[in-house]
Parts: sequence; C-alpha cells; structure tokens
Amino acid sequence: MKKRRFTYFFDFIGALFRDHNVPMAIYFLANTALGVTLAVVFIYNLVYNDVAALVGGVGLYLIMLLVMFSPVGEYMLRRQIGGCDIDPDAEKRLEPLFTQAMRRAEKVNPNLDGDISLFMIQDDSLNAFAIGRRTIVINTGLLSLPNNQIAAILTHEIGHISHKDTDLRLAVTAGNGVISVVMFATRLVLNLIAWVASIFSRSSGIIGLFVMIIMLIVKIYTFIHDLFQKAWFFIGSLAMNASGRKQEFRADEFAVNCGASKGLAQFISAMLERQGNPRGNRGLLAQFTSSHPELRDRLVALANLGVPIEKPELLVE
Repeated sequence: MKKRRFTYFFDFIGALFRDHNVPMAIYFLANTALGVTLAVVFIYNLVYNDVAALVGGVGLYLIMLLVMFSPVGEYMLRRQIGGCDIDPDAEKRLEPLFTQAMRRAEKVNPNLDGDISLFMIQDDSLNAFAIGRRTIVINTGLLSLPNNQIAAILTHEIGHISHKDTDLRLAVTAGNGVISVVMFATRLVLNLIAWVASIFSRSSGIIGLFVMIIMLIVKIYTFIHDLFQKAWFFIGSLAMNASGRKQEFRADEFAVNCGASKGLAQFISAMLERQGNPRGNRGLLAQFTSSHPELRDRLVALANLGVPIEKPELLVE
C-alpha cells in the first residue's frame, strides 16, 4: 500500500501526459488555471487583498480536489448515478468473476489499488462503467450475459481505473466545480444588484436613467456569463470525449492482456449485431461528441491484437 501511495502521483502525471490523453490534459490545465483565476479575482473583489485572494483561490481548488478524490467524493458520485449495493443473489454470481478479474489485473499492473468495489444499478441496458478511484458500477442487464463476457466487461472497467482514466476525470471535475462555485456566486451578486436596482425602477430623471443602464449592464453581463460557462463546459466535454474514445481502446487492450479477450470479443460482436450498422446510423456530430468509439472499430482493434473474431464478416462495413 505504501508503494502504491508513493507511486500514485507519478503514475497520475504519467497518465495525464500520454498521447491519447492530450486533449484531456490540455483542458485540465486550462480548466485549472481558469478556475483558480476566477476564484482569485472573485475573492479579491471581496477583500481587496492580493495575498488573501491568491490563498483563497488556490485553497478553494485544492479543497475541491481533495473532496473529489476522497471517499466522500466517491460516495457522492455513486449516489448521483444511483449506484447501490449488489443484492445477495447477484453477488453470489458476480463476486467470483470480479475476484478473478482483479487477480488477473493485479498481475498486469502490480500497482493497481486492490480496494475496488462493485455496485449495481437497476437498468436493463447492457452497460457498466468505472467512476472515481475505486468504484465499478454495472447495470442489472449484464446479468443476462454469459460469465466470460461479464468477466471481460469487469476487466475492461478495471483497466480504466488501472490507467487512471477515472482519476483524470475527477481532476477535471474538480476544476469544473471551482468554476461552477465562482459562477454561482457571481450570479448571486448579479441578482442582488438587479434586485436593488429594481427598487428604484420607477424613479424618473437621472436616477431612472441610471437604474436602466445598470439593469441593462446586468442583463448583458448575465447573458455573457451563462454563455461562457456553457461553452467552456461543452469544450471540456469534447476534449474529454476525444480522450475517452482512445481510452476505450486501451481498456480493451488491458482486458486482452488479462486473458479476457474471448469474452470481450464475443460481447462487442453481439452488441454490433444488435445495433446493425451503427456507423451508418450515426451522424458526424454524434460520432464527434460520443465518449465511445464505434463498436466495429473496437472489434477491428481486437483483431489487430491477434484476438480471434468468431464472425469475421462483422469486421467489414
């Protein structure tokens, strides 16, 4: 455990600056700089003290970062998506599969944190995902799959945690949290100014004109404020999705290295058959904003890794 804690920071930095994470890394650094800057400026306008503003801005970001990476943050994320404990019947089936997947994963990555927990969502869709630093959530729909496919999916999700994919998202979320807090506080100030101005809205002469100008400035500033926040987070979503699509390929490769190639190939093949021709049905914008690559591209990548594909015709559009 001490070794894992000692190497964690270096593993995180290494993961951040890998080629496939470049879009996310750029946004993370820009997001951090923006969040701290906005916090410093906002606090400075309250206290008019450079040191206090700098300490407060950096402190707010560090606090948000610590919360996101703490068990409290993990719990909040899990509650937000509705993850709950696995019922006893499902646990009897899943526990051996999860234990096997973890053992194989730890052989591939000895520094993998073994304190990873499995949770479930009541959802019939065939999906699973990793969140936070130690949480994997599966939908109940996966219970309809054969054991080897479930084990492969679990190994794939463990791969995301092993590669620090979810940790990188936590770091970005922390920056988004700081920006959201500052924006919310700014919005409250704007609403307060608008409320005070409204008290004098029926005044005439110079006072009335002055109130109208203030109200107009507040509306324009509020519009720019909201537009900027939405645009910035949208850019962040595109950056994270660009890295996320490549992260899926690496998580697939991790599962292959753990010996789960057959089950993974069978699952992706079945999903591809179920969806028909997703590339033909998805527009360019949908592909660009998607967090996952095309299923056929994932299947081709598995074939390129030497994984036998039971239905080779699925590799061809």
